[in-house]
Amino acid sequence: MIEFKKTTDFPRGTLYNQLVDAYSFNEECRKIWDTTWKEYDDFLYNNPVAAEKFSFITLLDGGPVGHISWDPGHSPDYVEIGHNCILIKCKGQGLGHAQLAEAVRIIKEIMRVWVL
Repeated sequence: MIEFKKTTDFPRGTLYNQLVDAYSFNEECRKIWDTTWKEYDDFLYNNPVAAEKFSFITLLDGGPVGHISWDPGHSPDYVEIGHNCILIKCKGQGLGHAQLAEAVRIIKEIMRVWVL
């Protein structure tokens, strides 16, 4: 069963570790993005209100398997999807698609409120 939970329900480092795992098929990604991934993880955990409004963690059968985040900085014109990652062992099961669909649903709901 797929569930979506608040990022802040998980410890600092969760987002970073998921990104490391999701891109582990290509060591160059980590060399290039490692510092940025750490800063991203720190930003959301240092800003829990933003983490709760603009990201979530996806669970499969109770265990975290990925996450997604978005930047509402250009709202109401558009919202930018940030990271949309799934652990490498869980890829190919439609979880990234389900995660993105849930994020779009939330974003549309938020945008509706902002536009009103």
